[in-house]
Amino acid sequence: PPLDHDVTITAFAPSEKRREVQFEPHGLQFDKPATLTMSYAGCGLVSSLLPKKIAYVDDDLNLLELLLSLDLPLQQKVSGKVEHFSGYVVWQ
Repeated sequence: PPLDHDVTITAFAPSEKRREVQFEPHGLQFDKPATLTMSYAGCGLVSSLLPKKIAYVDDDLNLLELLLSLDLPLQQKVSGKVEHFSGYVVWQ
């Protein structure tokens, strides 16, 4: 359901070789999309010329959706619009 009252939110970013963030409560929807910016500095993706995207993934990191994303390679960041709290990773 859309957020229409105060809700405590959490973000969990495990320290892995991949860039991942899990937002809770899972599935919480925004009235309008929010921008999620993720750094990929230091995760080994820099050498690839392929543009990075933000991907919506399930708990097992299976791809559910690639978000329309803006890769900022000089800053080693990628941004995309998210409509709900879920799991997201940097994808190439």
